[in-house]
Amino acid sequence: MIDDLNSITKKMASACAKREHCRMEISQKLKKWKLPADEVEKILSTLVNNSYIDEKRYAQAFSRDKYQLQYWGRNKIKNELATRQISQSNINEGLKEIDDDIYFEMVRQQIAKKIKTINEKDATRKKHKLFYFAASRGYELEIVLKIWDSLNTI
Repeated sequence: MIDDLNSITKKMASACAKREHCRMEISQKLKKWKLPADEVEKILSTLVNNSYIDEKRYAQAFSRDKYQLQYWGRNKIKNELATRQISQSNINEGLKEIDDDIYFEMVRQQIAKKIKTINEKDATRKKHKLFYFAASRGYELEIVLKIWDSLNTI
């Protein structure tokens, strides 16, 4: 069983070297293989001790990728990291990867693009649909209100 444990550890180290993974992701993979809890913990400890798993680094990469590539908002990123059992301090470190000015501009562009696709004559219903969209993307209400006001004064 020791050889199996070493080969599984190497396999997981290889996976972690290719892209960032959090403890929960690796733990779920190992549990799918029906490994006992104590062996899962040994493998996870080895991966953490050898810096294959670093949840701060994971939170930073996750935040950067989701906001730049999929246009997620801070709230959605926070919630997703929390469901992956990332600590609040690491979530906060991850969110520091998001530049405020670039983020605001990205949200403004996404809101402007969405407004063009909403076919509503009634301003209240249009605003409701837009805010629903913004909430589903995880954009902060204050930012969306500021953008809505600026787009409606043009």
